[in-house]
Amino acid sequence: MIKSGGEWISSIDLENHICGLREIQMACVVAVPHPKWDERPVAVVMLAASKQEISLPVLKQTITKHCEHKFAKSINYPLLASYNNAVLGITTAISLQLSKIHGAANILWLH
Repeated sequence: MIKSGGEWISSIDLENHICGLREIQMACVVAVPHPKWDERPVAVVMLAASKQEISLPVLKQTITKHCEHKFAKSINYPLLASYNNAVLGITTAISLQLSKIHGAANILWLH
């Protein structure tokens, strides 16, 4: 769970919802510190093979619009730490531990 402002956000629900996009092959949502909101959700995503050419601003907009229909606007929609270079773990899923480190170091604060 991620606490952003006064809201609790399920990282699993957010990951599953983001993975519903045809542009996304895999997603991992982690919390990173934020000076105003305590924490913010950051989505580390791997694009589907057929969508490798999508730009980061377009991807951010696509994910934000997709999340607006399911999650309250007050959750501060997920920011993207990176894409295409997600860190895979031994199970070939995105590594949560490495994503936390990678996400905190490489946040692209797109608003």
